[in-house]
Amino acid sequence: MANTLWTFGDSYTEGFGHWAKRYIEWKGYKPLNFSDILSRDLSFIKKNIGEGGSDNYAIFENICKNIWEIKENDFVIIGWSNPVRFRLATKNDTWVSLRPGDDYDLSLFDHLSKQSIDEIMLNRSSYKFAHEVDSWIRLINKALPNNDIIHWTPFGGAITKCEFIRCLTISEESEGAVDDGHYGEIGHSELAEIFKTRYTKPIVKRSLI
Repeated sequence: MANTLWTFGDSYTEGFGHWAKRYIEWKGYKPLNFSDILSRDLSFIKKNIGEGGSDNYAIFENICKNIWEIKENDFVIIGWSNPVRFRLATKNDTWVSLRPGDDYDLSLFDHLSKQSIDEIMLNRSSYKFAHEVDSWIRLINKALPNNDIIHWTPFGGAITKCEFIRCLTISEESEGAVDDGHYGEIGHSELAEIFKTRYTKPIVKRSLI
């Protein structure tokens, strides 16, 4: 059985989805993201659990849902999001992630005003919420002692237990033709090269049978 590359995170991990429509049109094709490149170069099975717009609670929940499937020597890469993001339960018993600058569909919630949501968002600027993620990172590392695990973020250094990695953005690659702060094709190639050097476990090749 071949090694598996597990990737968790938000849109920086998900790949070039609906949010990248203008960039894909500018490129003329849908580029590979870092998990595509890394799994190809290392001959790993790819399990990309990234979901665009995710907050860190959703990312942590996805890790919890999949942790029993992660085998010894699998490679785990977790892209943590902006700690200001959070999620709320809707009146339909579903989760919705809320991000700074979003227009909230208040019809999804019972007894919540825009002012209340804005006040929660402001409160989350406290470093306590970044340190909360630090505690999750310690737990994940303890739970997976036989795996190479990379914790990274494109959102700065508030989460002290993970690495801030800055790569070429879509805006920079397109010289402003597409105004988008996500990492573009070049940026994802840079990420893949960085991550490739961090894998230290034995590589099990895929069986041809």
